Amino acid sequence: PGGGGEERVCVAALDEPLPYASADTVLSVTLQASLALPPMSDVYVDHILPAREGVLFAVTSSTQCAQNLPYGPDDSQLYRSVLGQPARAYLSTANRHVLHSAWVQELYDGTELKMTIFWSFLAEPKTLKQRFRSAAEGSVEQVVWTVRDGQGVHRGTKR
Repeated sequence: PGGGGEERVCVAALDEPLPYASADTVLSVTLQASLALPPMSDVYVDHILPAREGVLFAVTSSTQCAQNLPYGPDDSQLYRSVLGQPARAYLSTANRHVLHSAWVQELYDGTELKMTIFWSFLAEPKTLKQRFRSAAEGSVEQVVWTVRDGQGVHRGTKR
């Protein structure tokens, strides 16, 4: 028995069928209580943590992306619209040493979100610097992408 009138009745294993970011993961939990639970009992699941907050590292436009994207270590360039200033395309290298295994890309038409793309890299986590250096050297990296738009969800794998 736990403190405060709580009763811990079991530990359940959770199965994540698609182990990459953006997967539509359904957690199936089977509980087997060691005691009879009265109707309308509250059951709590402990230790499921929300996804970590992402780090904004780039703002692109229809004319400034990929090789034409200005870059540098100034994160404040990314948050101009929050400050009431016109947003500018920019890639910040301020967090170039932070390990990550996924990117989320949001595409807007003005202020309307049109599409979200989740990029889930299948190799070990890398830094932005490592990922860009590998790409420049012609290294191929496996990534699963998931696109969510008004038409549904679309998935693919790039090898």
